[in-house]
Amino acid sequence: MKLNDWLLDKFKIKRDSRSFAQIVLSRFLWLFLLIGLFNGLIANQKPIFQLHEGSVHFPAFGDVWSDWTFTKRIRPKPTYEGWTIPAPIRYAYNTIDEKHMSFTKPGESQNVLSLWHRHWLGTDGLGRDVAAGLARSLFNSTKVGLLATILAIILGTLIGALAAIFGDHKIKVNYFQGFVYLILAVYLCYYIILALKLWSGLYFLVALVILFLFFVNGIIWKHLKLKQVALPFDQLTSRLIEIRRSIPGLVWILACLPLFKTNSSMNLVLVLAFIGWTTFARVARAETLNIINDGYIKYIEAVGVGSRRLLFKHVLPNIKDSLITMGVFALGSNILLEAGLSFLGLGLEADEISFGSMLSVAKGNLTAWWMVIFPGGLLFMILFSLRLLIDNDPKTLI
Repeated sequence: MKLNDWLLDKFKIKRDSRSFAQIVLSRFLWLFLLIGLFNGLIANQKPIFQLHEGSVHFPAFGDVWSDWTFTKRIRPKPTYEGWTIPAPIRYAYNTIDEKHMSFTKPGESQNVLSLWHRHWLGTDGLGRDVAAGLARSLFNSTKVGLLATILAIILGTLIGALAAIFGDHKIKVNYFQGFVYLILAVYLCYYIILALKLWSGLYFLVALVILFLFFVNGIIWKHLKLKQVALPFDQLTSRLIEIRRSIPGLVWILACLPLFKTNSSMNLVLVLAFIGWTTFARVARAETLNIINDGYIKYIEAVGVGSRRLLFKHVLPNIKDSLITMGVFALGSNILLEAGLSFLGLGLEADEISFGSMLSVAKGNLTAWWMVIFPGGLLFMILFSLRLLIDNDPKTLI
């Protein structure tokens, strides 16, 4: 029996489905995701568990919660008394080791308390541990890439699908109703941006209230017999997509980022979602038009099926596979864009770290090969894995 046949039989993988390499790479991607999400438990000055005077504490879990809620971490105490279980890497991503500044090479002799306190992958010019920086970079890349991709998918899919469903003649409004819709749309976009930027529940609540007013505005004008005009929603959507795609994405990014006062991961998410929604809108619009032209769609519209049921029951289930494939491509693109912008100093906050900022640090010392090999190699592995996994089936990520 051949070796590959034995492996396929061992893991019960069919020849015409997923290859063993795809299985391995997908597991690596999930491993990178877990390391990023739980980087506070992997690289931290704070212990994972502390037992002091009969009370139990979990200091490192507080940092994990801060990461997940997009808030600042609380500074660690100088010492943690009692019995503790430390993190595998005893340094946080922003811990400065004054004894090992100016680029400590991996494997070089180090003045540390024990082997557990060694910088196994070296340090950068400020004395920050490279391994801890890689764990934090995985979190930042995952956060920016996933949030920007999810936001672009939701926005682009809804706009593109609704443009195909409503067309240029199904939405009819009077001039007063259209004016109110325009005002509400401006305020809705404003409060959604504030809610995502500040991560404020109050602004999310205001955005929901404005959405409710959208429905109210559509009801109160029905009883008034005013002259109505067709809203060319499909044509407006197509023109917006053309305007966005007529200018390169990098130009849009460089034009939008200076509008914010400071660098922030949420600012970057909003900008990447703004330049990425058109891709999903085009795909959703084209796929929805193909579905609508089928005979059974015309039949269910004739029997009185509403647009909402048509969207969620018949359109989205049939276009989700295409959206998943486009989403994986967009995820890799957003991760690479975040690294490139951080390399130029336009990405994350000044006190954060990412693959791009680590590569940028290497410019100051061309002999610090570990500042290029480790972050560059890990970034390449993530992007290459995403690209290889979606060659045959995007569902190999699951």
